[in-house]
Amino acid sequence: MTMKRLIAVAASALVATSGLAQGGQAGGGAQGQDGVVRSTAVLNGQIGRYLNGPEHAHILTPGDHTDWPLKLEAGQVVIAEASSVAFDPALEIVDGAGKVLASNDDRYPGDQRPLLLWRCPAKGDYSLHGRSFRDKSGGQYAMRFKVFDTIDVSPGHTTEADVKGDLPVLLRISLKRGQVVEAYNSPADGKPTMDFGLAGVVSPCGLPDIDLMRPFRRGADQSVLMAAVDGDYYYFCDYQLDHGRVRIGVDEYTPRVVSDTGRAVTASVGQAKVDIWQFTAKKGEVLKVTTPELRPDSPMVIQPMPKLPPVDPKNQDWSPFYPDVPDPKADSGPQFQSLRGRVRDSRVANLKVSRDTTLWAVTRPLRVDGKPYTFRVGPAALALPQGKAASGKLRAGDADFWSFTGEVGDVVSLATDSQSFVQMATVLDPDMVPLTTDMPRVDQTGTAATLILRRPGENLVQVSAFGDGGTGDYTVTRRLLPPAEFSAQKPAAGDIEGGGVQVWKFTAQPNEPLLLKWVTKDSAPRLRALDSEGREVGLPLKYVSENLAYGLLIVDKPTTYVVVIQAVGTKVRYSLTITPADKTR
Repeated sequence: MTMKRLIAVAASALVATSGLAQGGQAGGGAQGQDGVVRSTAVLNGQIGRYLNGPEHAHILTPGDHTDWPLKLEAGQVVIAEASSVAFDPALEIVDGAGKVLASNDDRYPGDQRPLLLWRCPAKGDYSLHGRSFRDKSGGQYAMRFKVFDTIDVSPGHTTEADVKGDLPVLLRISLKRGQVVEAYNSPADGKPTMDFGLAGVVSPCGLPDIDLMRPFRRGADQSVLMAAVDGDYYYFCDYQLDHGRVRIGVDEYTPRVVSDTGRAVTASVGQAKVDIWQFTAKKGEVLKVTTPELRPDSPMVIQPMPKLPPVDPKNQDWSPFYPDVPDPKADSGPQFQSLRGRVRDSRVANLKVSRDTTLWAVTRPLRVDGKPYTFRVGPAALALPQGKAASGKLRAGDADFWSFTGEVGDVVSLATDSQSFVQMATVLDPDMVPLTTDMPRVDQTGTAATLILRRPGENLVQVSAFGDGGTGDYTVTRRLLPPAEFSAQKPAAGDIEGGGVQVWKFTAQPNEPLLLKWVTKDSAPRLRALDSEGREVGLPLKYVSENLAYGLLIVDKPTTYVVVIQAVGTKVRYSLTITPADKTR
């Protein structure tokens, strides 16, 4: 029988029912870590997974109540809801003596439909009452309720229990804020047991648990819990269990803090089935996170450490389980951005940190022959020097990263070369926006690109193999190309060897139209014109022959043009002249 597992992280009383997102959290309620908003519609859909079935319609007389007798066993749970367009309904549980044991009239502020969760403390006769809030009104209303059997489970233990099969079943687990637990079916050899289809979790107040751990699900399997208050959580099954026996195990995990110095920790044999690693990251860092000794298919998910919503016991009008209330002052931008890793290798993750943060890496380690493994955090990019070639060795399916710092308007030439594989070279600006991606032309061994930087800060060069199958040695070279000034008195002219680049700059003024003349000899080089921020703008040239073009340039504000001329294949001679149009008459 396959083992089905469920991870839960208790922040103090919530559980997640759904499943990288990078990024912050909104205030109010508790938005999913991956940005999934807990709207009223979302909550209604989630509640319908465990509180479903027909509604019971009633007409209520003002001052009266409807009465549903309940014969309950100790530990059974009642979940009920009601709705009405005629009045504000309320629900309550009363004992045989008429004492009110639990009540609710609003499931959360702004929603007058009550939602009630109550656990029976002792066997006996009880009643579920539906009434108008403060008995002021009457009219038609609808009610739905369910009675659940419960099985108590706890961290570090395996629990066996018989299921009658006539009622739905909940697993009840008491957790403290910050606990991390995993519940799973744990069949015993030779003993027939049923699978409890772990489908989600109900919070202590009856609303669905918030989904703060959803982004980690690939590393932690089906469902993750993070509680905001101490309390009881209820895992529900996604189908009606037959009569039989279940065997549920619960493991508890504690995040392991990785020191800022060294950033390498060895996990010994016999560690938990899921490991949670916690480490800090600084804005601007480019990091590689690896577990090199594990099997390549060991899942690992990296996300910001879940941010627990604040708890104020004195504020009865707020709960972390309520719908989101967006905080306009909250920083909702991503805390890091993922870079590509190694193909078919879950042990490697690369990322660039957008702001100071604390991250969790959640992995289900698949050890090789049961051996220990190491969790490592280190720089993902090497410094790319100016003006000389840097050497690297690419692994199959991987990508290497190189970094360099630039200013707005810097003109940079970038070249890669390898005799072993076809390179793909991508340049990413400080905001991780791709500036260019190049690969060698047919029968060539390297790439060549010229670009103008649009943002100040650290740029990344990503080197990989076309098709991700290549491997071997390569070089990457960066050169800063300061533009030479040209004007009506000094044309842009020269000779360029094959593959070479020359850069020029001039400024056009409003009300001063310029006549452009572009002349080449032998072969035509590549001509590009960009503005001072690196945007491709071109020049208004019209060719009259293969080697001669004219144009008239008119601007409505002072505009600086950066002209990049690159020889393709062979040596070329060129000239670009600008002449005030009034002097050509």
